[in-house]
Amino acid sequence: MNTKDVNRILGIHPDLVDREFPSDGRTFHLMSEATTTAWDDSKDQPERWYHLGMSHIEKGNTELGKRFLVAAYKRGNAGAGNDYAYGLTHGWFGERDYATAVSIYRNLARKGDRNAMNNYAFAYLDGLGVKKNLHLAEHWLMKAIEKGNTDSAVSYAQLTFDRVFRNASWNLAIWLCFWAADSGNAGAMNELGLFYEETFSIVRDWDKAYEWFKKSVEHGGGACAEFNLSRCYRYGIGVEVNDETADAWQNLAIEHGFDIEAYNKLYDLR
Repeated sequence: MNTKDVNRILGIHPDLVDREFPSDGRTFHLMSEATTTAWDDSKDQPERWYHLGMSHIEKGNTELGKRFLVAAYKRGNAGAGNDYAYGLTHGWFGERDYATAVSIYRNLARKGDRNAMNNYAFAYLDGLGVKKNLHLAEHWLMKAIEKGNTDSAVSYAQLTFDRVFRNASWNLAIWLCFWAADSGNAGAMNELGLFYEETFSIVRDWDKAYEWFKKSVEHGGGACAEFNLSRCYRYGIGVEVNDETADAWQNLAIEHGFDIEAYNKLYDLR
């Protein structure tokens, strides 16, 4: 990313200019997940088909659900297209079909849908349905960010700090992480906690690390944020050591899907 790209993002989101932090970091996937929304009778027909499709899929009627999603997508509903493509890449309808999913993401991305831009970027990042291309992955993440996709902002920051995007601006990356957190993105809040804890990007401040992990949990950050909060209580990161509270948060994180065995293996803690 060059100076022109940075200035374009700061021009679109002027609130980022106030951030004055050096940077560094890590990475994890933030492909936009399928969404479910309550049926609203005031919506138009494609929107109703979309919600009907997701409702059938949730009940296990995947083939019927697929028909509704395809019909809604063909009538121009971007949400249905993204969720149909997501389902194709996750085996909802049988064998995974990355090529068809990518064609949907490409179509919607070129029409300006920010979630499709994010997902199209990850297709290039992982080489699923297309040849792996980090330049195009970064390009489409930035397009999604310009459209206000905060998940893409966090992904960009993490991939920059993990040196996947080697020529990216670290200062812009940390600004984007704060912007996403300010916008309510729980994943960004969790990452900021890690930044303050581990000094990857900003001056170490364990009090702030604890506060960001806590905010992430309060905003629905899920298992990873819950486990990080448990570590705070386990090791006294910004809060007094309390093994009972640490165990409670760790158990909740495991209940919500945190793989403690993989974590212990990774950090040789067994």
